[in-house]
Amino acid sequence: MTTAEASVSAARVLLESARAALEDAVKSLPATDGDTAMATPSLVALLVRVSAARSQLGGLEVLLAAEVAAEHIRGTR
Repeated sequence: MTTAEASVSAARVLLESARAALEDAVKSLPATDGDTAMATPSLVALLVRVSAARSQLGGLEVLLAAEVAAEHIRGTR
């Protein structure tokens, strides 16, 4: 496994962890009539964590794709 592949794998684990934490937090929100709900600071922090993890993963996936393409062109993969 290359460093880039390991980084993508680690980023996927972080994203899954952040998503699971967010899902747990949303499940614990009290039921409301309609779509109105108050976002607590901790819920906002979880949203930011998920967004940042997804952004990081996306960037790493682009770098990995570029690395794979370069290796393919060089004939080393």
